[in-house]
Amino acid sequence: YGLERSMNNKLFYEDVVTSLDARIQSIVHDKMMEVMDEYKTKSGFGIVANLRTGEVASIVSLPDFEPKRIQDPNSENMKNHAVSSVYYPGAISKMLTIAMAIQNGLPLEKTFKVDVAIPVDKKFSLKDEHVRKSYLKPSEILAFSSNVGSVLILEEYIGFTKQRKYLEEIGAFTPPK
Repeated sequence: YGLERSMNNKLFYEDVVTSLDARIQSIVHDKMMEVMDEYKTKSGFGIVANLRTGEVASIVSLPDFEPKRIQDPNSENMKNHAVSSVYYPGAISKMLTIAMAIQNGLPLEKTFKVDVAIPVDKKFSLKDEHVRKSYLKPSEILAFSSNVGSVLILEEYIGFTKQRKYLEEIGAFTPPK
């Protein structure tokens, strides 16, 4: 498992070049440890990538594997959450929406009124019944998984046409090879 093992045969005969950057990897690792400690989480992951080229500069999954300690191969410490856990499309789209909006000038301290219903059609309205606050900042929209907040950001800072163009550019509509 892992990059080195998967490339073992190649390593004997040629150089292997990756886009991983040990400096960025270290920064992401340290930041993830801080955030996990602050929010008392059991696991977490962080990825730094160039969405235009697909190059991954860092991929960190915590908790760390501890080579000196014998562990059950199915334990959480052996799992790379960045590549082997399941995430709902809505969670991913909220992250992309907020990233696009930040590129379009979204101030991180701006608040959005999320205790409203957004009509989708004659029978259905989008509501955040699980959110207990009336106003959320972008970071809270992610933390509380606010669908209403994500739509409000999309409407105000991006627009549906620009969102579609961006998603096409990063290959979101292209099936994997």
